[in-house]
Amino acid sequence: MKKLLRFLFKTLILILLIGFIVIQFLKSDFNNPFDQNRLAELKSEIKDTKSITSDFTKAYEIVNPITNTNGILFDGLKEDYKRECPCLNVARMSFIFGENRLLGNEYVLAWKLEKEFTQKQCLDYYVRNFDFAQNNIGINAASNYYFKKEISELNFDENATLAIMLKNPFLYNPIRQPERLKNKLTEIKTNHNNGYK
Repeated sequence: MKKLLRFLFKTLILILLIGFIVIQFLKSDFNNPFDQNRLAELKSEIKDTKSITSDFTKAYEIVNPITNTNGILFDGLKEDYKRECPCLNVARMSFIFGENRLLGNEYVLAWKLEKEFTQKQCLDYYVRNFDFAQNNIGINAASNYYFKKEISELNFDENATLAIMLKNPFLYNPIRQPERLKNKLTEIKTNHNNGYK
């Protein structure tokens, strides 16, 4: 029995070690599964993206607390997790990932982005290129369409609405699903009663 337990323990350690080595390889510069020109183009676009307002960022972090790709992977082991990784979201919407659908490539691309950019930079790019439905690409178009205001003029509820829409722009559409959106905003305010104004 002791020999079996020792064997199982050694096997588990070996599996964990191999898994760690594989993940480090995927994160490294030795692993290049993407078209390098297109990857450079994406990085350039992220670098050149104008920063979003601090009011929206605060609302976003209340609605979707930010983590990194590793945090999402660890959260995935839990049954209920609510954190978001903007760099992973960029990887999922990227044309690069669309061309190369090997299992896990979205995480590999997110790791590569995280080497050069903060989650805030990824968030800026993500919200400026996200499809908010009704042909509204980007947060400025969504702000003007749904609230008839510039993004800098939005209050907490309006910023939070756009942050919620990033989860599902059809399910939480302020025009088509106002009651569902109102319930979600109420839930957020109840859970973060000192975090909004």
